[in-house]
Amino acid sequence: MKRLWSAFIKLLVLAVIGGALLAAIAILAANRQLPSLDALTAFRHTPDYVPIGKIPRELTGAVVAIEDERFYVHDGIDYIGVVRAGVANLSDELSQGASTITMQVARNFYLSRDKTYTRKLYEVLLSYRIEKALTKDEILELYMNKIYLGQGAYGFADAARTYFGKRLDQLTLAECAMLAGLGKAPSANNPVANPRRARQRQVYILQRMLELGRISRGEYDGALLEPLRLSRRMEATPSISIAQWAADCQTLPRLPSRNRPGGQSSRVDFGPITPSPEAPGRDGQPPERSWARSRQPGRWRAQRASTAAARPVRSAVCVWPCTICTKSVSHCAGAARI
Repeated sequence: MKRLWSAFIKLLVLAVIGGALLAAIAILAANRQLPSLDALTAFRHTPDYVPIGKIPRELTGAVVAIEDERFYVHDGIDYIGVVRAGVANLSDELSQGASTITMQVARNFYLSRDKTYTRKLYEVLLSYRIEKALTKDEILELYMNKIYLGQGAYGFADAARTYFGKRLDQLTLAECAMLAGLGKAPSANNPVANPRRARQRQVYILQRMLELGRISRGEYDGALLEPLRLSRRMEATPSISIAQWAADCQTLPRLPSRNRPGGQSSRVDFGPITPSPEAPGRDGQPPERSWARSRQPGRWRAQRASTAAARPVRSAVCVWPCTICTKSVSHCAGAARI
């Protein structure tokens, strides 16, 4: 029996050593393939980039409170957060994520959304590299300028204009909390698509800010009582006009390079979409200018050719900060909802 136990322990030790060696080799190989951080530097010089000094303290506090409360303490990976998320996910509590703001920056700039071990390894290694190269405020600044927040808005300055028709320095505490809650499921949980869910997130963020000492009880009570006032554009047109988006895409190549928005190039085929003369305008435009999905997808080309009011359906090559999409515009988060 002793010999069996001795053999088992030896095999276990060898397995641990072998696993550690394989992990070290994998990390070294992945580390050599990491991209440079030039994309982060270039993004910070885009025309609409907002430096951290011009972002309200209430907004940065709300973002840190909901996304990564230990952001200014950890080195890119929050090990306490990983353990806490693991315990919560194994129990009956709501599932939690363990991604830090730094990890989200790495993912948003360099990686896909695929849930694979390889992608997670690259995310961790990139996070360490970003933490060594940039200050905490610079990392938070990148996050707040890059993140998608629903309704075609990228970054908090764009979201403030989109949802409230305001500049960042005009936002109230309640509005800051509302915007901070859009990072998770922005398309489904924004105040246009789901006001009830957006309100729940807003209240939770205000509670976290109060618990963390970022706001006073009076500020908390005042923010809870403040009514939500969306911009008139959001109230009138809850989704982006596909015709307007296409027109914007066609205009971009003619703009001076300094005026073009940064981001990835996205080539989108406008598939079975035809102008519908009889349909009412969905975006306030006359009927002949409104767009609707063809009710007979297999015959959309024939319908387009036979419709007097039909316009050519073109592929739009657009410098747009969204995921590269080659299917249809409805698959593109940064494009439009049909």
